[in-house]
Amino acid sequence: MQIVVCSHVPFLPEVGTPYHLTVALGEHAEVFYVNPVLSWKRRREALQAAVGKPVQVFAPTLPGAGRGIPRRWRRLLLEFWSTQTILRGLCYRLQPPVIIWAFLRETALTLKISLQPALFCYHRLDDFTAMNPYQAALEQQLMQQSDLNFVVAPSLIDPQWMRPNSWIYLPNGVAAELFARAQSQQTQTPRDIADLPAPRIGYIGAVHPDWVDVERLIELAHATPEWSWVIIGPKIRWSPPAQCPKNLYFLGARPYTQLPAYLKGLDVCIIPFRRNAISQGASPLKLYEYLAAGKAVVSVPYFHDLELFADLVYTAETLPEWLLAIRAALAEAHTPAQIARRMQSVAPHSWQSRAECVLQTLNSAF
Repeated sequence: MQIVVCSHVPFLPEVGTPYHLTVALGEHAEVFYVNPVLSWKRRREALQAAVGKPVQVFAPTLPGAGRGIPRRWRRLLLEFWSTQTILRGLCYRLQPPVIIWAFLRETALTLKISLQPALFCYHRLDDFTAMNPYQAALEQQLMQQSDLNFVVAPSLIDPQWMRPNSWIYLPNGVAAELFARAQSQQTQTPRDIADLPAPRIGYIGAVHPDWVDVERLIELAHATPEWSWVIIGPKIRWSPPAQCPKNLYFLGARPYTQLPAYLKGLDVCIIPFRRNAISQGASPLKLYEYLAAGKAVVSVPYFHDLELFADLVYTAETLPEWLLAIRAALAEAHTPAQIARRMQSVAPHSWQSRAECVLQTLNSAF
């Protein structure tokens, strides 16, 4: 079995599921990862990330990732050029049966025509249509043309566009061994977080106003000046207001492999998402990663994944609920028995187990 993964994001651990699931699949099958068109810098990063991994990475490259091409022609020209480049690289390496595993990428539909795969699968990671209505047509085509539709949340099942009985629930997973380092005595807490006053309440991930309830974050920080609120991740389409609380710290993005060290410095981890179609269609990687690090977690109650960890995760919506839940989480944050329970709870949800589920489904579909 050969699997061609056609992705909309580069082959980097920071991008999440496409990288981690592909690496896990590569332990059992021959896997080719097709990057989007990259700049030279991104190409180097993607190829470096592939060193030592059981994946063959294709990285179509143009200076500036083609941003110098006039906008009206850019998508069509990049699509044509990248597809031809990919086919030249793949044609002598593929032997039936070939499976195309598509993320949100138009190129996957073109490759389907050329490669005539035994199976065409779409992996729906988010409600991309809710995030950007311009993606609706592409999502509909991918769902319609797929033999199998894998979804990270039940709310992403769309009977209007998916074939009957074609959908499979596949929540996200976790690199449990990596995040367990947060509990290792050998792991050193970075100074930029260790120097902040305790207790430290933290969020790891991008701060995007469509996803993160930034108003709630600011409200929480104002209400608890004795706590440090630590945000580790990039700010996207949002800047802190001038009157931002002084106990709300934005440390910026950190390399994926350093996240366990930063988690070690946190007392409670939070998921303060907004209530909307985007969050209700999510399977937050950070939920699994927080628990794998042994951390106490407080989250909004909008994710199907929470059913897996109902007795371990505190939930909150209103400001009083958040404050009450965080205080309760702080009380047991460093209890050895609770730490062990949290870490054990994600053991069945490794990327290896997700890959095994995928392969079992693919083999039974032939």
